[in-house]
Amino acid sequence: MASAAPKVGARVRVRDKDLLGNVAYVGLTEFAAGKWIGLVLDEPRGKNNGSVQGKEYFQCKDKHGEMGGTFQARWTLVDRVHHSS
Repeated sequence: MASAAPKVGARVRVRDKDLLGNVAYVGLTEFAAGKWIGLVLDEPRGKNNGSVQGKEYFQCKDKHGEMGGTFQARWTLVDRVHHSS
């Protein structure tokens, strides 16, 4: 059963990489078929700065961007409260 795509602004965890971030983009892309989400990560552990193959989907610092297909079910919505240790 496929999950609905999170909305822009939602806080999510990428399960397979243990990354936390906020959704900055939800929609179609030029680099692959299907609906994708773009995340601004809390830490510089991403693959991009919101641009993929020269096309900007959202803006963030270098290495703080991550894209994932909504079909991949790699993310989980989390509480908006962020606790630092």
